[in-house]
Amino acid sequence: MYGNNIYYDPEKFGFEVVGNIDWSEPCYDFDMTVVWKSKRGEYWVASDSGCSCPSPFEDTKVDDLDGPYNKKALRSKIDYMIKEHSGEYSYGYGEAELRKQAREILDRIK
Repeated sequence: MYGNNIYYDPEKFGFEVVGNIDWSEPCYDFDMTVVWKSKRGEYWVASDSGCSCPSPFEDTKVDDLDGPYNKKALRSKIDYMIKEHSGEYSYGYGEAELRKQAREILDRIK
């Protein structure tokens, strides 16, 4: 459906989506960070945002991903990103909601 899109077809790239953090409430747009896991057990991260016209990560290539991270480094990366985004937008999620989303991701990688 989306062709070669790492978000919708991660298996074509040797990845699986672990989860994502939505930085703000969707309103005909997206602002998210996704965590992927490679077949080798490494974690990769990328962020994308836009209006409703483009698909998330439609122009993202494997080389655009940030990583690789092990579990400990991924936890640190996510914590840093939450601190960076907390209170960034008036329509953004608060720190408690962002930490909840992060916890759901991190619980999957125990």
